[in-house]
Amino acid sequence: MIRLKIITNRKLCINSLDDTLEKVLKAYTYNLNYTNRQECNSLSNTLKQNSEIESYLKDFQIESIVLREKDISEKDYEKLYVSIKNISSKYNIAIFSHSNWKSKVIEEGGLIHLPLYILEEMNSDKNSRERFFEKYREIGVSIHSVKEGIYAEKIGATYLTFGHVFETECKKGLKARGLMALRDVCKSVSIPVYAIGGINNKNAQMAMDCGAYGVCIMSGIMRLQTETIIK
Repeated sequence: MIRLKIITNRKLCINSLDDTLEKVLKAYTYNLNYTNRQECNSLSNTLKQNSEIESYLKDFQIESIVLREKDISEKDYEKLYVSIKNISSKYNIAIFSHSNWKSKVIEEGGLIHLPLYILEEMNSDKNSRERFFEKYREIGVSIHSVKEGIYAEKIGATYLTFGHVFETECKKGLKARGLMALRDVCKSVSIPVYAIGGINNKNAQMAMDCGAYGVCIMSGIMRLQTETIIK
């Protein structure tokens, strides 16, 4: 199974972010619990599967959600974080805050994903650094080169995301860094590297074959049709 981090973008969702994640995680958990097809069919009168979600997720192990909503206020972000955490907790899926690390509510989760410059700034201030590393046990950092990956690991990252590996609509016009660059990053650090950018259910294994520990998907998950899933 391919380890998967779901990266959120509520603007891509057909319905609300809450509704999309609730239904995706419910379908994922249902499929984990009922892997025997005959047993699944026997429950068809009470539980209805969404074939699109089932097909898309069949090779993935959902590891966590990264709440990457960078265009809202800290107050609104905190409310959304609590809402999504309530959903993810029901399915035993971890949730990472993105950049918003000062909130006490988010600190309690102990999981954060940051741009490299924020972690760098954190290390330059002793008081902030002590508080930050005391509160956060897992620290993901977005990087775009071998040099950045080595540096991020040195200053405290516990995992990296590298991209964009494939061309993606989210970064239209920007050339993909490619699989060879991913391979170089994976060989250069000792912490897990997740491939990001243009990843989907058809090309994820290519990233794994280059040494990635797992993958991140945004658009492919956010745009899944979720209306007819388990009721």
